[in-house]
Amino acid sequence: MQQIQYQRDKSTFLVVHGEGIVKASPDMARIVVGARTENENLQKAQEENADRIEGIRTILHLNGIRKEEIQTTDYRIETVYHYADGKQTFAGYLVLHLLAVTVLGPEKAGAIVDMAVKNGANEVSGIIFSSSKSKNLYLNALSLALTDARGKAETIARAFRAKLQPVPISVIEAASPPAQEPFLKAAFDSSSTPSTQIEMGSIQVRASVEVKYTYY
Repeated sequence: MQQIQYQRDKSTFLVVHGEGIVKASPDMARIVVGARTENENLQKAQEENADRIEGIRTILHLNGIRKEEIQTTDYRIETVYHYADGKQTFAGYLVLHLLAVTVLGPEKAGAIVDMAVKNGANEVSGIIFSSSKSKNLYLNALSLALTDARGKAETIARAFRAKLQPVPISVIEAASPPAQEPFLKAAFDSSSTPSTQIEMGSIQVRASVEVKYTYY
């Protein structure tokens, strides 16, 4: 009894970490497509790029993609140099313009890539699947994380033949974003017409907690 009383006075703490993972099928997709053009003349590089982007926008609009679902994510102009025998030679200009297309219905991703490539896109820099229910998924994962932490604490307390106070004295939440499944960056030949097949898989939503209990 004296030993237990001594531990209680010293405020013996037990800190555990819990993790919760929830898997779900995605219902949204974010596809990044665009155009990369090069020319010794900057204006011509910009004009060609603008033509390609206009072709992408037009075909997307014609197929039901709304204006607010399309957003420029990158636009840059770079000077291109060639290097040979230790010398730098001016080669022209590179213009890159990327558009992010966000749609409900991840099964549309492959068709969007095909439409864009056939109408001017020569860059596909990423496809990310997500869920419109991410908040609810995270709350479920958080509940699992707390249960995981409680189970660990009870196991440790039993090993010490101690009694765990059921209500923790602190909980620190460390959220993790849903795991994302990116489609690797690639350049495409717009003259080819394959049907692009995209595997959606599943997404994972993680939650982590650090929980502090007292025991005696």
